[in-house]
Amino acid sequence: MATLKICSFNVRGINSSAKRNQIINLLHKQQASVAMLQETHFKKDHTPRLNHLCYNQWFHGVSPSSGTKGVSISIHKNFPLIVLSILIDPEGRYLFLKGTLGSLTFTFGNIYAPNTRQSKWICHV
Repeated sequence: MATLKICSFNVRGINSSAKRNQIINLLHKQQASVAMLQETHFKKDHTPRLNHLCYNQWFHGVSPSSGTKGVSISIHKNFPLIVLSILIDPEGRYLFLKGTLGSLTFTFGNIYAPNTRQSKWICHV
């Protein structure tokens, strides 16, 4: 089995196609198996399609009311994770994927906590 490499970036919004392409190219250059992006700023029902030959599985947690917050997880095609379950925060602050690869089970969590009162927020999650 290949090495698992996880990359995590606070992207501070990727609604422009140029910035999305920069991020995807960076992930490809880093040879990330799993990509975790925070602060994507996608709006509900306005999530851009992220097309890339190598990163073909995308999962998003988006804010329902504004283009703030947001998390995404992408899986590289050479890491053929079979997703069993997904847990998405309705406010776009966290996203959990549980899946299998062969006989191994993985759980990936991507969290973007508020800038203030983080410990209080975590206790309520």
